[in-house]
Amino acid sequence: SLARAVYRKAAVYLLDDPLAALDAHVGQHVFNQVIGPSGLLRGTTRILVTHVLHVLPQADWIVVLEDGAIAEMGPYQELLHRKGALVRLLDAANHPGDSGDGETELLTEAKNPRGSAECEKPTGGPGGGRSMKLVPGKDGTTSEAQTRAALDEPEWAGQPTAEDRMRNGRVKATMYLTYLRAVGAPLCLYVLFLFLCQQVASFCSSYWLSLWADDPTVDGRQTQAALRGSIFGLLGCLQAVGLFASVAMVLLAGIRASSLLFRRLLWDVVPSPIGFFERTPLGNLLNHFSKETDTVDVDIPDKVRSLLIYGFGLLEAILAITVATPLAAVAILPLVALYAGLQSLYAASLCQLRRLESARHSRVCSHVAETFQGSAVVRAFQAQRPFVAQNDAYVDESQRVTFPRLVAERWLVVNLELLGKVLVLVAATCAVLSKVHLSAGLVGFSVSAALQMTQTLQWAVRSWTDLESSIVSVERMKDYDRTPKEAPWRLP
Repeated sequence: SLARAVYRKAAVYLLDDPLAALDAHVGQHVFNQVIGPSGLLRGTTRILVTHVLHVLPQADWIVVLEDGAIAEMGPYQELLHRKGALVRLLDAANHPGDSGDGETELLTEAKNPRGSAECEKPTGGPGGGRSMKLVPGKDGTTSEAQTRAALDEPEWAGQPTAEDRMRNGRVKATMYLTYLRAVGAPLCLYVLFLFLCQQVASFCSSYWLSLWADDPTVDGRQTQAALRGSIFGLLGCLQAVGLFASVAMVLLAGIRASSLLFRRLLWDVVPSPIGFFERTPLGNLLNHFSKETDTVDVDIPDKVRSLLIYGFGLLEAILAITVATPLAAVAILPLVALYAGLQSLYAASLCQLRRLESARHSRVCSHVAETFQGSAVVRAFQAQRPFVAQNDAYVDESQRVTFPRLVAERWLVVNLELLGKVLVLVAATCAVLSKVHLSAGLVGFSVSAALQMTQTLQWAVRSWTDLESSIVSVERMKDYDRTPKEAPWRLP
């Protein structure tokens, strides 16, 4: 009701004790942000009926009702000096067990939230202008907690909860360990073993092909072509079976990890107290249970599969170049170091962009959910256009993060292409310098591995950075693991 009144933008507001059902902190926050001199209703006339006495110093004009009649009225300091009905009301609140006048001299030194002993001056006189009137009633049941509540705004009021604040920098290693623990150590070792087996089969098939190319020909035909072809086909079948089994195990591991992480997120949120749901925007919860969960379900297993494929392919290419042209190993090490530096710089930027994108998406979800929830009020006040414009602004702000991400990807591709061409040049130069000791098949094996290594390195770096940006979802799914929880169903 108070929100609808604020949307109305009227000149005069009649407020019948809106702070009565609120606790001290929430009531003080609502008063400071909405009703008080610096609130949303500043510049309007507000007539407030209340039993909350600690807000009296901020009123321009006070009317005290006693036994259904006006006992006295005037500014706060003037009523304190009179020592009339208002002073008796304050004494009764501060000393509920005593009757009669108490030490009222302390009340004259009451300070407003600005730290001044003087109350706010009326802006338009007692009877008009843009001012605020307070009408306290004489009620002996006024809670002592409300009268002694601090005038300063509570620290947590209106602020985002600690678990929703955006982190900075790269993803910590503990997030990877969290995901791997969700998968399970036996399944992780089994996946690595299957990828190693299929990569060994791939290396053997490539090396076998280079040996086959060096076989001598008799009358235009190779004498061992049938044997070479059958073994090459067998190695190819083993590689295919190993790749299928390893990819299948990665997907099964992803299903197991996502299911466990989702259950943990659910049981981190469900036992939370009511205050958690009041402080946490609905869009944040929707984003965690929809987009972040979808990333853990779909993106992370796919990125892990790509990283393992290209990572083991990179090891195969390095081994092939080293076996065929050992001199090239001297140039491979600094190039790999440069690749690692580029990957580190790109990963840090991409992770931060991923966090920004997720935070902006939460705003969009919150606004859409709140708009649908209050659609009747929005239509009643014919405020559809401002809400549509605000939603468009949130969507534009969310999409604005996409462009820097695309620019960062192009920057990475250009630099990786340059280093890849240098690697091919080094492998070809080493093969030419060692042509006396190398056969044509081994030279072709080394150069083809170098060409393959260029693409493999690029995709390995991109897969690693994409995986790191996707692990941000695991980081966000653990946002609520340390929030206060309700008592367990069964006490020890």
